[in-house]
Amino acid sequence: MFSYQDTNHQVVGPLPADTIRQLIGAGTVSRHTLLRAEGAGFWQPAAKVDEFRELFERINELDTLVNAGNETPPLPAPATPVIDVAAEVSKESGPQRGTGGTTEPTPGNRTEPAAPSSSSDREPEPPRNVPDRYFMIGGDGREYGPVTAAQLREWLTQRRANADTRIRRADRPEFAPLGTWPEFADAFGSPGKSESASPVPPPLDSAKADQLAAEIIGRGYNLSVSNCFSRSWKLYTTHFGLLTGTTAITLIIVSLLHSIPGAGNLAAIALGGAFSAGLGVVFLKTIRGQKAEVNDVFAGFNRGFVPLLLASTIIFVLVSAGLLFCILPGIYLVVAWLFTYQLSYERGLDFWPAMELSRKVVHERWWEVFALAVVAGILFAVGGFVLIVGVFLTAPIAFGAIMYAYEDIFGEPKP
Repeated sequence: MFSYQDTNHQVVGPLPADTIRQLIGAGTVSRHTLLRAEGAGFWQPAAKVDEFRELFERINELDTLVNAGNETPPLPAPATPVIDVAAEVSKESGPQRGTGGTTEPTPGNRTEPAAPSSSSDREPEPPRNVPDRYFMIGGDGREYGPVTAAQLREWLTQRRANADTRIRRADRPEFAPLGTWPEFADAFGSPGKSESASPVPPPLDSAKADQLAAEIIGRGYNLSVSNCFSRSWKLYTTHFGLLTGTTAITLIIVSLLHSIPGAGNLAAIALGGAFSAGLGVVFLKTIRGQKAEVNDVFAGFNRGFVPLLLASTIIFVLVSAGLLFCILPGIYLVVAWLFTYQLSYERGLDFWPAMELSRKVVHERWWEVFALAVVAGILFAVGGFVLIVGVFLTAPIAFGAIMYAYEDIFGEPKP
């Protein structure tokens, strides 16, 4: 018994294997459709499931044969008696076809059977290499497609995709943010609007957050503390001005909030999640080769502010309680929730699903993430103790290492 996710990411099933094979033959289940065997804790593309691998290999062979003869696509199976009559006429004419005036079919006879040869009439899902089809990286990090431009636009209206969603054409290997594609510029209000313009991230509900956690844990991940810091140092030296400036802005604002008598500390705690997410946007854009700007520091106030505020407040309360009554639970929670703010912002998650997604995934490599957090904390403290302004130099390196860890763990799997 198997379940699969349809084009709207809704779970269908469980269904018997024979039914899944029928759906594959009908094109409802493609090689990229996510399948899960009943009782299994992870999803995988249908083409990688042992029960259906051979079937997809056969389909692939047929697609290859069709594509090889794309100059003269084969006609569909006869659908009406008139096509059978044309075939009989062809048989009777034999080798004389086209050489004599009486055996040459009239223009009307040629156009009637040729009309169904349009690929849109005979086949709802064209071969993968048709250039007007697209593949998309969904909010769960999986690749979906091929889909039409109209389907992508529908997903935009449903908030299943936005300007940051990465897509590629079926005839090209490279992905690029949806907001940078000229053919979709009008979907974002004005031509050429940048990928940072969309106010709503790809939504990922609590069930899909649990599914993503299971997938990440299932495939496993490696976290190298030294590698995270070495890459962060290289990033820092390459983008010194931007990373130092945005980190300094964040630290100064939070420090000023703490210095306000009365409710200043509470404000700093509540707004800490939004500032952390915004600074993370700057670092992650830089890591991903995208254009980052200083005003990205305030991105957490423009999108997902309430979940970030709640997450920051609840984490502070629970961690403080853990440290007060027993130090070890507090330390565990600090590390386990290290990536909550970025997950909430990037995945469009409410505060608790984001906290749980971070905790479940970090739990598998807690000691490695703990080592990363300890080194980052030491580096931050050294910058503050040696010279107060030194924290503006060491903090970007520490924060950059954490963002590299986030990208390694929660980013798209590297081939």
